[in-house]
Amino acid sequence: MEKQGIQKPIHIFGSLDPVVSPMYFMAGADIFDGLDWIRFSFLDDVPVHHKSRIALQYGVHTEDTHGEAMGYADNIIFLSTLANRMNQYLKDEDVSVFGRYHESIRAAWNDFSAKPEGGG
Repeated sequence: MEKQGIQKPIHIFGSLDPVVSPMYFMAGADIFDGLDWIRFSFLDDVPVHHKSRIALQYGVHTEDTHGEAMGYADNIIFLSTLANRMNQYLKDEDVSVFGRYHESIRAAWNDFSAKPEGGG
């Protein structure tokens, strides 16, 4: 798009997770939204079912509604962390800022940015 002089943001709908969002970001996406933060909890950079997170992080005796409310609040913090990681990547171009899956993200970026065979 840049080579063609197109200056429009790329909007990705349906991706707010710790693995795919950085991949889209590194490929040039600008705007992210989706419902993953409501459907899943993010625990140590892993999307898990809300009830699993409640049991793992808050204990099995935690009331579902209380655990889900805490999970949603933690997800908002996680999304802020993800945005900070993206901003840090812009400064340093260090893929390790993306956490535990940074090697997979780096490998995907390397595959994506490689020139096609016979291409120039």
